[in-house]
Amino acid sequence: MGVLLRDASEKLYKGAVNSSDKSIFPHALLAEVLTQDRVLSSLSFKSPNEKILGYSGNDCLKRICGDVKSDRLGPFARVFAVLLLCDSPQDVFLFFDHNLCDKDYPFEITNDDSIRPKSGGNAKLGLKLIQGKHITSNELDWRKLVYDSFTNYQLAVFLPSFSDESDKASHQEFTADTIMPWHECILEQMSGNTSYTTDSTSGGAGAIRGGHGSVRRVIIHDGHYSFRGIPQVR
Repeated sequence: MGVLLRDASEKLYKGAVNSSDKSIFPHALLAEVLTQDRVLSSLSFKSPNEKILGYSGNDCLKRICGDVKSDRLGPFARVFAVLLLCDSPQDVFLFFDHNLCDKDYPFEITNDDSIRPKSGGNAKLGLKLIQGKHITSNELDWRKLVYDSFTNYQLAVFLPSFSDESDKASHQEFTADTIMPWHECILEQMSGNTSYTTDSTSGGAGAIRGGHGSVRRVIIHDGHYSFRGIPQVR
């Protein structure tokens, strides 16, 4: 299923405005790929009523797929997608156990002494949150390569969302490695004291430049904006 996610991203969103060499996995793509049958199969459930590690297939579907009719992903959907891309889908049960879901993003890699292995010795890598909660290396048993993949893929899955609602319209700041949820640039010649160029440092898309900056028109992926009066395409 991780391969399916990567292939779908390559097909639909190759040439993202902000970085043409990175894959992105927006809400609409996850909602399309994370079907109930695929989720059950990737977690080795034979039926929705079967239980694995204390969780039934139906429980997992609710946590990951969410409300299929409303196209709302479950609270662990993005965590699960990252684990799929790291070829570690079964580790989602650890995130269930610790109640570490999408709202706890970003997940940080740490070698803090607070997660020293139970057998003693030096601290090992683990996942740590801003709140201080963590999943230890004893539980995850990941190689460093998997930690590196997790770090990179979470940036491509946990894309920002935008809204003009009063309680969400405050100024947002993003780190330099944030991947924005848009995939296409519409180029348009403008009159006046502006110049048009296709030379861009942000993914190869063209920009219209003026005396004090440049303007770029983009299309935001469905599921990553909520602007009053502008319906999302389903």
